[in-house]
Amino acid sequence: MQHVHWFRCIGSQLSRRPFACVPVPSCTPFSIQSRFAHLFRTSWNDRRPATLLSPVPPRPKDYARRSRRVAQSIRQQLAFGNMSSALDITNAAIIADPATPKTTADVFTSVKIEFTLSSRLPLHAMAHGFLRAGKPFAAAEYIHARMMDGHKVKLGTLNALIGALCAVGVTPSADEQPSVFGPSRYARDIQQLEARHPGLTPGTRAAVQVLRCARKTKNHRDNRMYRRLIDACLLQGEIVVAALLFALLVRDWQLRRALTTAKRHDAAPRGDAVVDGEPLTPGHIQAARSLRLDDWSLHIPKPTSCMLQSILQHVSFPGMERNGAYRGAVKDPTWNQIYQMKTAMYHLAGLLHYRQLELDQMSTLISCLAHVPREPKVWVTEVVNGQKQSDEVYHFVHQVLMNFSQRLPVKFNQLSPNTPSMIVPPNIRTYNTLLDYILKHRMDLEAASRLLTHMRQPRHKPIYPDMTTYNIILRRASLLRRNDVVHRLLQQLREAGPKDPALLLMLDSYPRLDKDSRPDNPWKNRGESLPDHSFGSAIEKLGTRDLKLFKLEDVKEALAQLVADKYTLSGFITHLGSTGQSERVIELLYMLFPELQKQPSGDQLRYRPVRQRLRDAATRGARMGPYFFSTVIAVLRRCGKTGLAERVWFLGQVSEEASWMPDHAINGGSTPWTLDISAYTAMLQCYTREAKSGLSVASRNKNFVVGWGFFNWLQGTNLDGDFHARRQRQRAETAQRSVSGREIGQMLIASMRARAHLVWRVFTQARAGLDSEQPHMPRPDARFYNVLLDMFDRIPRMARRRNRSSRSRWQKNYDRALQRRNLGTWTPPPRDPFLLEIAQEMAKDGFSLPISLRRGLLDVRIPVANVQRLERGQPYRFPVQRHDARWLAHSLPIAKRKGLPISTSYGTGHNARKEKQRAWNSRFVAPQREPRTPDPAEGQRKESFA
Repeated sequence: MQHVHWFRCIGSQLSRRPFACVPVPSCTPFSIQSRFAHLFRTSWNDRRPATLLSPVPPRPKDYARRSRRVAQSIRQQLAFGNMSSALDITNAAIIADPATPKTTADVFTSVKIEFTLSSRLPLHAMAHGFLRAGKPFAAAEYIHARMMDGHKVKLGTLNALIGALCAVGVTPSADEQPSVFGPSRYARDIQQLEARHPGLTPGTRAAVQVLRCARKTKNHRDNRMYRRLIDACLLQGEIVVAALLFALLVRDWQLRRALTTAKRHDAAPRGDAVVDGEPLTPGHIQAARSLRLDDWSLHIPKPTSCMLQSILQHVSFPGMERNGAYRGAVKDPTWNQIYQMKTAMYHLAGLLHYRQLELDQMSTLISCLAHVPREPKVWVTEVVNGQKQSDEVYHFVHQVLMNFSQRLPVKFNQLSPNTPSMIVPPNIRTYNTLLDYILKHRMDLEAASRLLTHMRQPRHKPIYPDMTTYNIILRRASLLRRNDVVHRLLQQLREAGPKDPALLLMLDSYPRLDKDSRPDNPWKNRGESLPDHSFGSAIEKLGTRDLKLFKLEDVKEALAQLVADKYTLSGFITHLGSTGQSERVIELLYMLFPELQKQPSGDQLRYRPVRQRLRDAATRGARMGPYFFSTVIAVLRRCGKTGLAERVWFLGQVSEEASWMPDHAINGGSTPWTLDISAYTAMLQCYTREAKSGLSVASRNKNFVVGWGFFNWLQGTNLDGDFHARRQRQRAETAQRSVSGREIGQMLIASMRARAHLVWRVFTQARAGLDSEQPHMPRPDARFYNVLLDMFDRIPRMARRRNRSSRSRWQKNYDRALQRRNLGTWTPPPRDPFLLEIAQEMAKDGFSLPISLRRGLLDVRIPVANVQRLERGQPYRFPVQRHDARWLAHSLPIAKRKGLPISTSYGTGHNARKEKQRAWNSRFVAPQREPRTPDPAEGQRKESFA
């Protein structure tokens, strides 16, 4: 006989009317056990068991009392560990709730409550019980089902659920395993997320599904919920999901603002689709209203710049910079990671394309979009107006940036369904980033001038250019070979009368010009015609003269308040070096660092006086940063000043070490930095040129090479002082340049490794007092190895080699050598041991030795590391190079990324060699006066440089 236990009703104390419950079999798995029968009271009037009566509609206060009592019963069941009994009571409360839709079919219970109550409090008590018991997946499945039934979940419960799901590891424990009974919408959505985004953990996938359900069922969401979920996706490497979540939030906020403004005011007329955004279609408006986006009682978070910055911090394309320092501590991304980042950048670029971002600070986003590499190619397919549309990410991003830079708003837009643009007038940092993009990638001076004019005239609140704006124009115009723009800019700065002493020093060292010089056409010396490409049209524009470019007469008061910084000095020195004014570079450098005037050579110098003179200079050099020293050494290398480059190099080393000192009196208040690999490359190029010259210097009364070679006895010194440095000098009666250059090059490479260990030791000692990332250690690149190969693969008085010979010829010679080695008839030639060390270092960094040098190392096995080398991308307007055109026999292929990809070619005629020699000699001759425009009355005579 089946025993039936009659339980007294749960809410007998909450109502003065008797009511009853249905009998529950004891064998039901989800029934309330008899030992908890004391929780249920008898009837209110005569203490007898409740009878089966029809409930009377309670008063509103009874709803709260009954809900609290049922919630208390659920908590007590959970306290005793009866999860099934608590779930049974919760389901009974949901069925007894009159607000529960009749279509609810997945709620099963063995208890029936014969009175009505609100099930919101019992539902939340059950959800928090799941979380306290360590079952976030069960809580997610239960809340998902209840939200699909139309129940509203509190914001705190959703936050607690998403936080618990994001905290679940990659492999959840047995208690945390998701349990889905039978097929359901929740299970199908989870499987789709797992198939599309396998990098997400099970907890993050469940959290994404809960957030999607909350948006669909019109539940409250807040900023913390999105931030936590975006951070979890970024931590797990799914940047695409994080970008989609942010884009979805931005889209919801735009629709809310547009529809709310349409309610309050009359709809604005249709405007420019590029400036005011594409008008909202009736389908968009209907879908937004179905989600209650126009109802401000529904809480929807506003997208903030912190969310966008957290996503962009995980974007690390090759060549990107952060806070002015190269990202050396970040590992190079793989091809799969670049694919994911490019897809994420496509969705973020779509926010600019549809003008949905309401942020005044977008410089970081524009910079990340400008660094999107060309390879690998990524295609994204979307549905636009009911039709599928596929876009290549690289071209789409650059097209969006160009359109955005030329159609900026001048005031805050009044949103409406016809003008839904959320773009606000940008700030000065956004203007500077767009200006750098136009000059670097588009090579369009007219578009840059229009952008500079937009800052002042059309805007209701004009913004005046700052020093960063002039630094960008100075550097980019010099790289584009438009010296007339640089002259005009410096002339306007001189006429404004700046008050900064450093800026006055720069302007006084530059020659005055009465008239604007004409631009030099970069293509004038080439015999062929311009290519039928966007690059050809850009070159044609660069050769035209326009006196209206960068006219800034209306901002003279703002120009007078400008203060030159280290980037201004670096750009000015680079311009002087590129125009052949090496003497002015040296004069300016001596004014900045008078300690460099005395040349450390001969027996008259000791290390102690040198250290005393350079101590103050090291503090000033620490404020300059690594970019200044890399620029100065590169300019001095082009000018042929090896001795001065050595002194600047030593100053850069002691300044680098001073920047890592915790004492502000030594580091000058600068952030820690390290010299970049470009500084090492430029210094090695100086020694390579000296080694290739093949001359000998007979120093009868000197112990060192006269003029340079200062580094060979200071290579073991540091800022703290090395009192035994004199013993490390190399004494020789005569020193050949070829031998000295090679030896000092070896010391330089050894010092690069020693400096890395030294900087790391200083960093670990001062880790507690420094709030910075790991130091950027110099990492060799293709240019660095090419200089090494050029230095150590040559012998004195050897003939010049043909670098661009046939690939098949070199491959045949290499195959013959392999056959002879396999047959045992091959004798290895004598090799340089340092060249073998270079080959091993190249293999560690993923570079293979050029084919002309492999024959000498056939008897040595050098395994090349499986390192994926990702080089910095070229500007957008640069022509795409063919793979065959980048093949070289004696060096590694290098792509040009700065300036113009046009070599100094003078054709193949009879005087081509003389023209090349004349151009090479003129690079190291400083002009005494600038060329003037010839007068027609004087004939066709041209005035030459003195």
